[in-house]
Amino acid sequence: MKKIVYYCGSILAISLFFSWAVFNEYCRINLPTSPDVTVDRIYAENFHGKIVYMSRTEKFLTYGMPLGGGLIIIGLVVMFGYANISRKPKRSL
Repeated sequence: MKKIVYYCGSILAISLFFSWAVFNEYCRINLPTSPDVTVDRIYAENFHGKIVYMSRTEKFLTYGMPLGGGLIIIGLVVMFGYANISRKPKRSL
């Protein structure tokens, strides 16, 4: 059971990272370069020299996805222990 939770958590964290990378590329290409108050795109963000304006939800996702993935990894390490996963069972005499 531990391995299943560990592997599923790892896959979820990796999925969040790749989703974040795709979302950043989407934002860089598709979001407007001037603020638009009617759709609440008023938060400026710099994507490698290109300033785009995002909504609050898009800005939250930009920082929330990698933070969530990192917290999942830290949680897995704390729950299962880094040393505990690779430790060989002790032999009894």
